[in-house]
Amino acid sequence: MMADKCDVLILGAGAAGMMCAIRAGQRGRSVVVLDHAKAPGEKIRISGGGRCNFTNIHAGPRNYLSANPHFAKSALARYTPRDFIALVEKHRISWHEKTLGQLFCDDSAKDIIRMLLAEMQAVNAKLRLETSVSAVAHDGGRFRVSTSGGVIEA
Repeated sequence: MMADKCDVLILGAGAAGMMCAIRAGQRGRSVVVLDHAKAPGEKIRISGGGRCNFTNIHAGPRNYLSANPHFAKSALARYTPRDFIALVEKHRISWHEKTLGQLFCDDSAKDIIRMLLAEMQAVNAKLRLETSVSAVAHDGGRFRVSTSGGVIEA
């Protein structure tokens, strides 16, 4: 049985999975995102009472715990809350600030989901919903993932 192939395979179409797909796609990688759910970003949809607390302007390395205290410094220096705000504004999503730098959509958390899906589409990242994973194997530098839709190698 022939396996589908991609450079990057992401398990989970939540906020982190979709952002990972976007960034990998921007770097020229072929990307597939799998999720067992019927719709992507379900936790985004319900966050912030349906308005999505999409970032905090005061988020910084001191807000994260890690065995490597320098990891958050490096990661947050490469993609800041301001970078995400610029993405939100590029998609003309109106927002407001609440307590302690928390930023929320004026309208709906669904705006953020639509934005992430549009960005995924722009980099040709493939989304496969209602797909369960039954096995993951690593062999010779590649992963082989058995799913309800077939085998994918990454």
